[in-house]
Amino acid sequence: MKTLQYIFLIYVSVGCFLSSCSKFLDVNPNTGEQISVRNFVDFEEVLNSRDFASHNMIIAEFLTDNIYFHPDSVARMPSDYSLRNAYLWNESIWNNNDTDELYRALYKNIAQANLVINYLDFALDGTAEGKRRLIAKAKIHRAYANFMLVNLYGPQFNAASAESDLAVPLITILDANQLPPRATVKQLYDLIERDLQDAMATAELPDKGKDVLHPGKVCAYALSAKVQLQKGAYEQALDYANKALAINSFLIDYNPFLMEYESYVFLLFQMEGYQEVIFAKAGQEFNFFQTTGLNIYMPEDLLSIYTENDLRLFAHYGQNYDTWEYIYPIVAAPDGSSSAVRFNNAITVPEMMLIAAECNARDGKVEEAMALINKLRFKRMLEDTHEDLEAASPEEALKHVLDERRRELSFKGGIRLMDIKRLANDPVNRTVLNRYDGEGNVTKSIEPNSRQLIIPLTPRALVFNPNLRD
Repeated sequence: MKTLQYIFLIYVSVGCFLSSCSKFLDVNPNTGEQISVRNFVDFEEVLNSRDFASHNMIIAEFLTDNIYFHPDSVARMPSDYSLRNAYLWNESIWNNNDTDELYRALYKNIAQANLVINYLDFALDGTAEGKRRLIAKAKIHRAYANFMLVNLYGPQFNAASAESDLAVPLITILDANQLPPRATVKQLYDLIERDLQDAMATAELPDKGKDVLHPGKVCAYALSAKVQLQKGAYEQALDYANKALAINSFLIDYNPFLMEYESYVFLLFQMEGYQEVIFAKAGQEFNFFQTTGLNIYMPEDLLSIYTENDLRLFAHYGQNYDTWEYIYPIVAAPDGSSSAVRFNNAITVPEMMLIAAECNARDGKVEEAMALINKLRFKRMLEDTHEDLEAASPEEALKHVLDERRRELSFKGGIRLMDIKRLANDPVNRTVLNRYDGEGNVTKSIEPNSRQLIIPLTPRALVFNPNLRD
């Protein structure tokens, strides 16, 4: 009887929480259907949602030096447009009625994961082994969402201040009536690491999921490598990156790849056959092109670190055929009804190689670091034109690695924004960000530890829950 009462409560709470949602976060994880979770397969379906792999992170890119707009193009954007405000690092990004779709999507994922983590034990069927496996997957999904939230909407992890630095709410239960305050950076990282440790310790979780949308242990290792890199825990980051690479180290050769596909992989359905992908994540932004009709250009400083034989210039970017400037691809829908900026946010083998290379360089292991990035570059250069990069010191090796991160991981899942923030205290590799006028003169600069690189919460979220105010 007690189990049946819990099932009833699950049904009611999910219908309430996922349909009316939680105003305290300005989040509405409504799937359009009422969810009844009674049996094990119902909980599986909760985690089968493509929502876990679909995140529009374009606002994170607009805060970085990965993109450039001609000054006259900026002037053509609506003055109250959130992406324009982000690009110009204005004090206020959002309008009163704006909705932050990335924020909503990540908290929706957390709500879905919490449902499985907290209530799966009350399912009417399913084996203990199957339940442990599904909970492990849910914890990986929750860890990913919290990792993105704390790094995009909070300050950079700093061991000296993480216990007091405020970021975003930490949500572990389904309760649409709670009004949670911002959690500290340390609280969020503690939960992220605990979730990943639990998943990695789950014997029933296979090394690889049934496809790249469903996480296995390799995803927990890869995400743990990203977490530890962001914290500056390089020994641990190297260990996790190597564990991920022990399961999947496949590199795609861009020479035959471009002959077959003629473009980069941006869509989720394409990623299943894209063997470099460890954890599939994709995004698309429809509103920008519809609002502005503008191209998003590659800045000169990013272009300058590519060589002409680098196939990523052709695989990852398009070109404006009037000016021959490189642009981020804007792709029309198959029916021609709309155009979207599309980007690949997946966690990949190359990212793990670059994490391992950076950790080796920081540990003085120049040979190991350079071997990893040259192995990657061999698969990215025009056939028969590759030449190994060399480094005479750990500092030079680290510079090569960080440049390679920009080349390989540009416009991917907020990585550049997180790199700028984590390198802010590095006197050699820190980046001061600039915006320019039409003559190339600097019109605005911000430091890499500026609060302008933290995505603010919307006025709507602050109205719904005053506890979110700093």
